[in-house]
Amino acid sequence: MIVFDLDGTLIDVWKRYFFVFNSWWKIENLNLEKFKTLKKEFEQDSLIVSLFRSFTTQEYTAYKEYKEKKLEEQDILELDEDIVDWSLLKQLKERYIILTLRRNQQTLFEDLKKRNKDVLDNVVVLQPDGSPLVKYNWVKNNIPPDEKVFVVGDSETDLLVGNLDNVHVFLVKTGLRDPDRLIRKYNELKEKVTIVDSVNDFLCFRIKA
Repeated sequence: MIVFDLDGTLIDVWKRYFFVFNSWWKIENLNLEKFKTLKKEFEQDSLIVSLFRSFTTQEYTAYKEYKEKKLEEQDILELDEDIVDWSLLKQLKERYIILTLRRNQQTLFEDLKKRNKDVLDNVVVLQPDGSPLVKYNWVKNNIPPDEKVFVVGDSETDLLVGNLDNVHVFLVKTGLRDPDRLIRKYNELKEKVTIVDSVNDFLCFRIKA
C-alpha cells in the first residue's frame, strides 16, 4: 500500500500559501522565492512576520482564522500547480490512497476533478485536529499492521506515520517543510526515511521495481 500526501507532494501549493500570507500581512519586498526560503526555515508564520514587523496576539489570531478559511476557497485553489505526472500514477500497479487534511471537502473534490477525476475514489479526507498524529492514527486504524506501507509526503504528519511497524517514509523536497530539518527533529526515525526530489522520482522507482 502506498499513502500519498496531496498538498506539497502531488500538488505545488507555494503560490497559494504565499498569496494568503501576504494578502494579510502586506510585507513589501517579500517575493515568492524569499517566502519559500523563510518558510522552510521557520515552521510558524509568526516567526516570519516578526522579521518584518510587530503584531499583537489579537492580530495574529485573526490572521490564523483568515488563513484557515482563505486557503481552501475555490479561486485560491486555482493557484496550485500539479507536481505529479498523472500518467506515472496511472502506471502504478500497487494499491494507493491519497490521504490529505482539508476542512472543505467540496472545494477539494471540485479542484481534483479538474486535475484528474480518475483519482477521486482513492482520496481519503481527514479533518485537521491540530495533532501531528492525525495520519498516524488513520493508518494505524485502517491498514493491517502486517501490510507493508510506503508513505510519500512533505511534513511531520507524514513522517510520524513512520513510527508504525512496516512503514517506510519518503519525504519530498517540493513541500513547505525542509526534509533534512524534519529528520534532524525526529532523529529516531532517520533509518525509516528516504529523501527524494519529488513524487515523480518515487513513482519512477516503484514502476520499475
